[in-house]
Amino acid sequence: NGYEIISDKVIGKNLFNFIYSKDVKQIYREIIACVKNGKTIKFPFRCDSPTHVRNFFMTINLDEEKKVTFTSEFLSENLRETPLKAIYSTNISEEYMLVMCSWCKKVKTQAGWLELEEVLNKEKIFIKREIPQISHGICEECYSVIKSEISKQE
Repeated sequence: NGYEIISDKVIGKNLFNFIYSKDVKQIYREIIACVKNGKTIKFPFRCDSPTHVRNFFMTINLDEEKKVTFTSEFLSENLRETPLKAIYSTNISEEYMLVMCSWCKKVKTQAGWLELEEVLNKEKIFIKREIPQISHGICEECYSVIKSEISKQE
């Protein structure tokens, strides 16, 4: 099945092979350093599908073998008003890029970080011929939550 094919490419691999943003790499380095010192880090995050908005809670800690473990707890799921069918498109824009928060899925705009749905409805991004490239970062709000969690543990 598809999960087994993907899991072979992900499980046991270095986390940083999958993170391209300097900011996101840095915050994960800080989280992992804290966890390696015996602390547990917890935070909410969003992991959507094209048809659903899904909320989770992440716990990062050491297992019995002293390996860093990421555990996701499902919290809620809501049907999207407009499914993101075009996300499967091969027509990716070479000029247009969205920066999305890796945790909450807000999108960086000239007006600040806005909810993904607000940007989608306003810009009609995923119904255009070419869809934007998506890069990930971290918004100020999520950065504060994560830094606060790290500080509590030090």
